[in-house]
Amino acid sequence: MLVPGTQKRQCLIYLVIDTSGSMDGTKISQVNYSIPQVLSSIQDLNDSNPEAEIEVALLAFDSHARWVTKNPEKPEDLKKHWKDLTANGLTELGEACNFLNEKMHRTKNGGFHDDSAGALTAGVIFITDGLPTGSYKPALAKLQKNHWYKDAFKYCLACGDDLSEGMSVFEELVGNNECIHLISDENACRLGDYIRVVTAIVSDSVSSTIPLGETNKEDNNQGTFNQDAVDQINEEVKSIDDLIDD
Repeated sequence: MLVPGTQKRQCLIYLVIDTSGSMDGTKISQVNYSIPQVLSSIQDLNDSNPEAEIEVALLAFDSHARWVTKNPEKPEDLKKHWKDLTANGLTELGEACNFLNEKMHRTKNGGFHDDSAGALTAGVIFITDGLPTGSYKPALAKLQKNHWYKDAFKYCLACGDDLSEGMSVFEELVGNNECIHLISDENACRLGDYIRVVTAIVSDSVSSTIPLGETNKEDNNQGTFNQDAVDQINEEVKSIDDLIDD
C-alpha cells in the first residue's frame, strides 16, 4: 500500500506502431480509431489504482522512426491533442529499436523512466503488418541487452496475409511466440478490437506488478512475466477470432 502523500509509481506503456505504406487504408484507420479508446481505458485504470500511474510513450516507424510523444504522457493529456497517424514509406524496424533503446533508461540518463518514485515494469506493444526493411538485427541485439526491455511485458499484433517469414522477427521482438497474434488482411477491420484488448490487459498487468528496486539505480529491474496475463490476452483475442468466423 502506498503511504498517503507519496507519489504514485510510474508505469510506462510503449506503443510501437508501424506506419509504413502497407498499413495505409483499413489498418491505419483502425489504429487511429482505437487509440483514443485505448487512452480512455488506461485513464480508467489510473483512476482506480492508488499506487501506479500509467503513462504512454508512442513510437511510430516507417522510413524513419519518430516519437509521437516527445515524453511519456498521461493518457488523458495525450487524448486531448491526439492527431491521426498517416501511413507511407518503408518499414525501418531497426531504427525503431534504436529509438526504444535510447529511451528505455532512467530520466537521469536521458531516458523515459522516472528517477524519483521508483518505477514498475514496462509494457511494450508492437503493431505491424510485415517484414522490416533492411537490417534490423544489430539494433535489436542492442535493445535485447537493455534490462528495461528484457524485463518488459511484450506483445506483438501482426496483421497481414503472408507473415510466415515474419514470425521469426516477431519472436525475436517479444521473446515468446505465445505473445504474438496474427491477423489476416481480411480481418483487419477488427484490428482496433485487438489493440484495445491487448493494451488493456498489458496495462492492467504491469501496473499491478511488484515495484522495482527502491534505490533508483540505472536498470535496477527485477523483471516479470505474467503467464496469467498472456493466457487472458490469448483467450480474449481468440474470442474476437470466433466472432469473425461466425
